[in-house]
Parts: sequence; structure tokens; C-alpha cells
Amino acid sequence: RDPSTRMVLAIAYHVRKEGESVPGGVRLPMPLGAIAREVAATDAEIEDALRRLRRLRLVKLTGEELVVPDPARLDDFVKFVHV
Repeated sequence: RDPSTRMVLAIAYHVRKEGESVPGGVRLPMPLGAIAREVAATDAEIEDALRRLRRLRLVKLTGEELVVPDPARLDDFVKFVHV
């Protein structure tokens, strides 16, 4: 899989397993840099993945905090990219 897809899959995994409920969705409990290292993604690849997810309104990013407004929609997207 390409780095952007690996990043999306890792975000979905960590939100599902360790996410913290916050007003407006579920917060990713770890820094994006940690996920990038986990999937061996460069800064450009991270930006590509986040741009894609923001454009689809699957994530909101404020500084280093990433919130998934609707985890079920993100899971649907993950199923789509797995095909």
C-alpha cells in the first residue's frame, strides 16, 4: 500500500482502539508524528493523507490534535480503500 493509504489505515485503527470521545467526535490519542513513524511516511505523505481526509470531511485538524467527527464514516472509507 502507498504511504497515504497506510496513514489513513493507521489513523482509523488508533481512533477505533484508543480514541477519546470529545465534543464533536473522537480524538486521536497520539501525535500524528508517531503515526507517521509507525507507517514510515514522510512529511509530504502525511500532508497528502490529511488533505485527502479533510477534503472528505473525515477528520478535523487543529494544530496537532486530530478529531474524527464520525468514526463510522471513516471506517466506511477504510473499507473502500481496502478494495
